[in-house]
Order: sequence, then structure tokens, then C-alpha cells
Amino acid sequence: RIGKTAPVGFSAYAQLEGTSDVKLVPSVFQTGMKREVKDLRNKTILDFQDADVQQVEIITPQSTIHLVRQGDGWALDQPLNAKADATEVTSFLSALRGARAEEFVDQPSALADYGLDAPREKVAVLTGKELARKELWLGAEKAKDSKNVLWVKRPDVDAVNDVAY
Repeated sequence: RIGKTAPVGFSAYAQLEGTSDVKLVPSVFQTGMKREVKDLRNKTILDFQDADVQQVEIITPQSTIHLVRQGDGWALDQPLNAKADATEVTSFLSALRGARAEEFVDQPSALADYGLDAPREKVAVLTGKELARKELWLGAEKAKDSKNVLWVKRPDVDAVNDVAY
């Protein structure tokens, strides 16, 4: 059992169940024990390694951008054929890979509530020789706790998540 913070020092009260002894433990222990299910869930949205990515698609209602790995670099082949900036592509992949869920809506009532019935953008990375597709839909934005969050969803998972940016 974890009790209140002690009035002096950086400690909290604790008691082993079945005993009458009350002990002092570091208050960081008390903080560490305050966990919700969402705190313990895997927050990774898209799991991939940059080196495995062979193609990238960015699809909006207005346009499609398609990137293809060429050796150590990248090339655009849609909407035009041109060399891509490898640093920009790497930065984009890093941001995508680094997106972490803050909230989990496991059974959303309606995707329209999150702007995901008609996503404003779909991003896909195709990995490995088999070009396994890992896709993310981007929906509505909202302000939350003095930051902006974006509702996102993978089409292969029922859950909707929000990510801070």
C-alpha cells in the first residue's frame, strides 16, 4: 500500500500488505506507482526502421507524392521525376517514426468525430523487399493542454490515437 507524501523530506508512506509496519520510501516510488493503463501501453504509432523503407507515399485529396529509394538517396517519381532531398526525407521519416500516442480511443463511435472518415492525408511507408505497407491516416487537429494534437489512425487497427506536435 502506498500512502501520502511525508510532511518532511522527499518520502512517502508505504505498508506491505499483511503487516502493521509503516515504512518511508522515496517519493519517486509513490509517483512511479501512479500508473494508468494508457501509461503502460505501447505508444508507437508506426514501427519501422529507416533503412528498411523503400518507398514513401503522401496522399492528400489534392495530390500524391511518391518517393523511391535509389541507393543511398531518394527520388520523386510523382507528381514529377526529380531527385529528392535525402535530408528532408530522413527528417520526415524520423518525425513519422517518432510519433507517439497520447490517448487511445479503442472503439471510436464514428470516425467523423476525429476527422478520419475522409482523412486529410494518408502517409504510407513501404518496407523491405516485399514492400510491406505501413499506413497512417491523419485527421482533425485540436488544442489540448496548451499544445496541439492530431487524431491519427492506422487502417489495420480499430483504435484512434492523438499525437502531440
